[in-house]
Amino acid sequence: MTSRRTAARGGHLWPTMTSGFFLVVLAAATWGTDLFFRVKLSVTLPAPAIVFAEHLVLVAVTLPLLVRALRTARNFTARDWVAIVFVGAGASALATVLFTSALEQGDPPSAYLLQQLQPLVAALGARWLLGEKLHGRYWIFFLAAVAGAYLVNFADPLAVDPKSLAAGLLAVGAAVLWASGTVFGRQLTGVIGSNELTALRFGVGLPVTALILLVDKGPSGFTSYPSSSLVGLVFLALIPGLLAMLIYYRGLRSTPAAAATIGELALPMSILLIASTVYGFTLTGTQWVGLILLTGTMTYMGLASQRSTEKVGIEPGAEVERDNLVAAS
Repeated sequence: MTSRRTAARGGHLWPTMTSGFFLVVLAAATWGTDLFFRVKLSVTLPAPAIVFAEHLVLVAVTLPLLVRALRTARNFTARDWVAIVFVGAGASALATVLFTSALEQGDPPSAYLLQQLQPLVAALGARWLLGEKLHGRYWIFFLAAVAGAYLVNFADPLAVDPKSLAAGLLAVGAAVLWASGTVFGRQLTGVIGSNELTALRFGVGLPVTALILLVDKGPSGFTSYPSSSLVGLVFLALIPGLLAMLIYYRGLRSTPAAAATIGELALPMSILLIASTVYGFTLTGTQWVGLILLTGTMTYMGLASQRSTEKVGIEPGAEVERDNLVAAS
């Protein structure tokens, strides 16, 4: 397999897309199956109950890894602990509750497609937290992506109803938190293994989801699960939850952020395939324009970022190491 150093000198995007890149693609496509499970569950269960059960299954399955992760965490710096709180409480718990709530109020496929905003937010977060440079045209990208997100969220962009607006804001809030999780997660992959990081993410998220459910529904919220929902909850946790996250963190360790951005475009394609075949969902003309604008902006942004990295001969991740921050190994 081509080494990261060799790939960085190659002057081409493709050599950097090694097995890690294809793992990111596979993880993104697997995340798309979330639509099949979560939408059905949201009909009978409130969002906090779904997310709590999801985390409970995940913690039970990854418990041996969580024990190992907690041993490693004894050597965490204060900066590492801040990062894992953002990853577990923010990206894993609160973001998923916000997103599941968005599904209950708006068009589910639109909520998923809005997650394409994540790379844009992650780039901004990497600039502030990891010292990475923003592309010179970042704010042009930002405005184009926001315009695309607006068109994707509203089937009729000239008729904005409050319910769709609320759903869109919840979905965008989830995207912001998930993007922050990407930035902090990449910081942590240098000090803890990908499997242990995944388990720790769920372990930190579990008590947070329990608190959200308790505040929202009271003690009765923990016992209000119909038997018909149990199989769906398990599959939701194990396939788009655990399996996709394990694959993603494994791929992220050897994939530059720009290439990962491109690989994650497998998510909207997976969403559209499931939405059209299972739910008969079709995008309107303006939503297609928005999707093309949104994904095209993210793709160009990733390519431009990769070319800039190769032009100055920086190995992916080296700019983080240069600033004495934790980088992916």
